[in-house]
Amino acid sequence: MSDRSKWAGVLAIVCLGLFTYWTSLKSAFFSWDDLDLVVHNKQVHQLDLANLHAYFSSTFLGNYQPLTMMAYGLEWLIGKGDPWPFHLASILLHVSCAIVVFRLTDEITKERWIALSTALLFVASPVQVESVSWISEQKTVLSGLFYFMAMFQYLRYLKSGSNSNYLMVLTFFVLGILSKATAVMLPVSLLGLVLLSGNKDDIARRWRGLALLVFVAIVFGVLAIWAQSHDGYLRTDRLGAPLIERCVLAVYALVQYAVRMVIPIHLSALYPIPENLLWYHFAVAFASVLCVLLFLWWPASERRKRIGLLLLFVGPLLPLVQLIPFGEALTADRYAYVACFPVFLLMSQLLFRAYARFQYATTITITTGCVILSLYAYGARRRTLLWNDELAMFKNIVERYPDSDIAQFNLATTCFHADLLPEARTHFSLATQLDDNYVQAWLGLGAVNADLHQCNLAIGDFSKVISIAPEHTNIYAAYYHRALCYMDQGKPGLGLADLREAIRYQRDFAPAHYELAQDLAKVGDYRNAIGEYSLALAYGYDQQACRLNRAISFGWLGNNASAINDLNSVIKMDPSNATGWFLRGVAKSRYGADGCSDLKQAELLGYPQAGQAISELCQGTSTQ
Repeated sequence: MSDRSKWAGVLAIVCLGLFTYWTSLKSAFFSWDDLDLVVHNKQVHQLDLANLHAYFSSTFLGNYQPLTMMAYGLEWLIGKGDPWPFHLASILLHVSCAIVVFRLTDEITKERWIALSTALLFVASPVQVESVSWISEQKTVLSGLFYFMAMFQYLRYLKSGSNSNYLMVLTFFVLGILSKATAVMLPVSLLGLVLLSGNKDDIARRWRGLALLVFVAIVFGVLAIWAQSHDGYLRTDRLGAPLIERCVLAVYALVQYAVRMVIPIHLSALYPIPENLLWYHFAVAFASVLCVLLFLWWPASERRKRIGLLLLFVGPLLPLVQLIPFGEALTADRYAYVACFPVFLLMSQLLFRAYARFQYATTITITTGCVILSLYAYGARRRTLLWNDELAMFKNIVERYPDSDIAQFNLATTCFHADLLPEARTHFSLATQLDDNYVQAWLGLGAVNADLHQCNLAIGDFSKVISIAPEHTNIYAAYYHRALCYMDQGKPGLGLADLREAIRYQRDFAPAHYELAQDLAKVGDYRNAIGEYSLALAYGYDQQACRLNRAISFGWLGNNASAINDLNSVIKMDPSNATGWFLRGVAKSRYGADGCSDLKQAELLGYPQAGQAISELCQGTSTQ
């Protein structure tokens, strides 16, 4: 391919990618994982050495992804919390992946139009929208870029035998894993490239090259499984299912992926795992195995390359088809990101061969390709708009899967964040009816009932969580919110007991320390209240609230010096805080200092009791 043709192809990819996904820039953060992973994650909000260490030493929602967390930190720094840098980065990463796919396909096939067609299908496919438009899945496109770059360098290594090319493969492989653990399947894809390349020389060198990569994959694969288990995403309860059923489910999932890649209609952000396997699951699995055997067997001259294509398709998907059970979805569009490549390559090859014997074959082929691309791009833009509206997205899921507890739960959560409390309660209730042991749904239902001032119902919901899952990861939240309900009902004894339980389960849960301090102060236990305010402050709770209320407790104990010190910080943080000026004025007066200027400032800021305090402490001097 000439340099001019390459640059023309790159330009076409960039234009189609930007046209398809540009509306993503208008999207907000999505309420699903975006809130926990980015919006409420303080480790993302500041890119410093401590947080960089945390990226490499911690798991995030069941994933070990330090490079992705670094990218989030940089994007947060650029946008100051605005979502557009996240979306822009995902779009640019996706377009970059398509460009590498273009070069990779050209290296494999040496056919310009097939390479361009494969890359354009890749960049415009509606199946890719979830990975590009959802901020939480930036790990998929980032890892995908390193994955494809490793494949490209491996092709170079197969041809040159250069150690520098192999070192690049290893480097990109590790970077891909550090972005998303599913990149551990790269050795399977590289074996597919070996078969697809058609070059049979020096097989021993290729196997030696793959051996080190397999070792790295095993190490990081074990780490990935541990991360899923550690954060509660590994469903060990499904490991007891018969192996034949899990294999049938896996084959059925692979068929679903292949069909959606070719005919991307009826896509969803969620495809629930069927509760029971029915006859058609077995029928589809059996028929698909026969079709694959036929695909590989005939014609014999193409068998090696077709096995290579199959490995390129199956490899990236193999850990994601519930053979290792995790999560609540049978399939997900985001998991198909890398696996789309061999499907689009095969589609392009078939397209350019289908009309080879016809007159005007090139014109017919290009026209057909443009029609397919137009349909893909139109479908992707529509799906991108749907991802821009999370409420519409989850309503769409529930319409498709009304009997899915997780679909009902996600819609309920979205309604809750949109302050649509009655709708949220309806869908949380439906989720609990579908699964009586759905802890998160009971927690959500309790939170909604508490916000609707239905404390008796909320207490029942939180008590349900405590009874069915006393060791759940989020059990502290049930105790904490039940404590708030008890306090609202005038039952401080029960409330204090629950707050202490919340802290026992989650020592660094700052809101519980703060509420405990508030309640201790109400009953006159100021000394212990000061200790809890200090802990809330240390664990990152609102500094003004902690220092202001701790100053009040210091004041009740007669420790005016410490009270003044806290109030100095409050006023420095917010010079318009009338309460801070008033309290500091009183504390200074009690401490034997001149607090009149502070009291006058409080009066100017509208504090209601300031005038009376001035009359009592400042010989009646007033600014009014």
